[in-house]
Amino acid sequence: MDGLHIYLAPGVFHPRWFLTTRTITAFALRQIKAEDEVLELGAGNGFLALSCSRIRAQVTASDLNPAAVESITRSALRNQLPLRAIHSDLFESLTGTAFDFIFINPPYFPQAPQNQQEHAFFCGPNFEYFSRLFEQLQTRNDKKVFMILTNACDLQSIIRIAVERSMQMEEVQRTRTWGEEHIIYSIDKQ
Repeated sequence: MDGLHIYLAPGVFHPRWFLTTRTITAFALRQIKAEDEVLELGAGNGFLALSCSRIRAQVTASDLNPAAVESITRSALRNQLPLRAIHSDLFESLTGTAFDFIFINPPYFPQAPQNQQEHAFFCGPNFEYFSRLFEQLQTRNDKKVFMILTNACDLQSIIRIAVERSMQMEEVQRTRTWGEEHIIYSIDKQ
């Protein structure tokens, strides 16, 4: 895909199936430059991380799913791209590290995940993923954080959770694709 050879372990979704991957990757490539410290949080197949590494950013890709970490590691080797792929539940394994840019393509459907693969889609019945994400972002000192959502999710509930956790979400890009709108937000402390 786009000149990258992507290895996909069982349980890791192909980047072509989800248009948000392309939207946030294109956005990321317009934001970063060589040597920037970049984190793809919840990287899944790692397409964004690999694309950023290709332009010589210093990239970390993290995911809760060990199969995703394996896929990213193998894809980086296959493409001869330097990046660090780590297993992490949100920022659990990333303490003490600040990034110039963090890009997040989160799970946003309010349902309990039943297996590793479903963590890519389901954020918990009460949006627990977002509660944890915003709480952890409060304690960090990263420069810029961007997250993509779609009009297919409950945007108001997610924004409300951010505000309750003293975070603000500001829309920075809206793109219509195949009947769906992709909305990229910057996330900052209030």
